[in-house]
Amino acid sequence: MDIPELTLQSDRKRIVKWIFRFVASYLVLLSLSYLLLSQAQSSWTNTEVYWEEASGVAVDVDDSASLREAVRIVGERPTLPEGGDDMPIIRSLAVWDVLRTWVKVRESENRLEIAVMGQMEWVHAVLQTESQMGDSTDD
Repeated sequence: MDIPELTLQSDRKRIVKWIFRFVASYLVLLSLSYLLLSQAQSSWTNTEVYWEEASGVAVDVDDSASLREAVRIVGERPTLPEGGDDMPIIRSLAVWDVLRTWVKVRESENRLEIAVMGQMEWVHAVLQTESQMGDSTDD
């Protein structure tokens, strides 16, 4: 064995070692990205449940005959914003795609949370208006 052959073998080993490190690091980063996305999707699902609950209460208030006048005064109840009810799904090996999807899920969740708060504020406004109307008729 002469010196150039040893250098070539050690260069190959070094290259293989760096490739292995790169692949291992990328897989760890991809796993962490999917973990982050999984947590965001779970949080989105919880917010969707809150939306269903708030929407159910708002529908009950809207359909109540005794609250018709208060509903008319307050106005129509808010609806779900555009794109608030879709959770993006991804199956990709690109970390940037996973992170982009994570951002979309978080944005969708924020729109959904705002819609939930809008529903509950509307219900509160209707009940408050009805209460004030009841107080004014008692006088």
